[in-house]
Amino acid sequence: MVNRALLLCTSVLALVACSGGGTGSGSTAGSSGGSSGTAHGSTTTGGSSGGSTSGTSAGSATVTGTILGASFTPQDAISEVSSSSTFVVLTSYSGVCALAMADPNASKANSSTLVFDFSGGATARAFSAPNDVDAQFANFDATCGSPSGESASGGTVTVTRADATGIDGTFDLFMDSATTGHITGTFSAPTCAAPASDGGFSCR
Repeated sequence: MVNRALLLCTSVLALVACSGGGTGSGSTAGSSGGSSGTAHGSTTTGGSSGGSTSGTSAGSATVTGTILGASFTPQDAISEVSSSSTFVVLTSYSGVCALAMADPNASKANSSTLVFDFSGGATARAFSAPNDVDAQFANFDATCGSPSGESASGGTVTVTRADATGIDGTFDLFMDSATTGHITGTFSAPTCAAPASDGGFSCR
């Protein structure tokens, strides 16, 4: 079942904080925008290659399968390291870090976000869900509320690279239901050096 406390958070930076992460330099921010499609087992890709701490480099990701009966098309990916955890955030629109740099409290209406929370830090190895990594998916509506979402009940997230410039890896997860929520994919998530959220709210 999805973490309802997590879904109360509307921006990715606030969403990260609700997952248990702290704030500070290099925090990620921004929510996602516009997931689409319904074909089961389809592969969707988005973004371009990342690998920069400048706060402007786009990430990339692929997702095969469906969540909540629909495909999720990531257009960007960013990573964040806080004092207590490490996060990778896949979003359904591009420019998430640029938005976060401009307004760390901003959220995107009609959006979808997939977050991997590595509570013990991310190193190059396999992490089992939900014990070693908490994977949460959320849909945001026209007012940036969170009416639906899923959390991973099993599977793995494998980190292949983790350094100051970002985090790369693959995943094979069951989002609550083994028959309707099985997803696999890849991600390349550059570090986003956006300021921390002050707890405010902005829906765009």
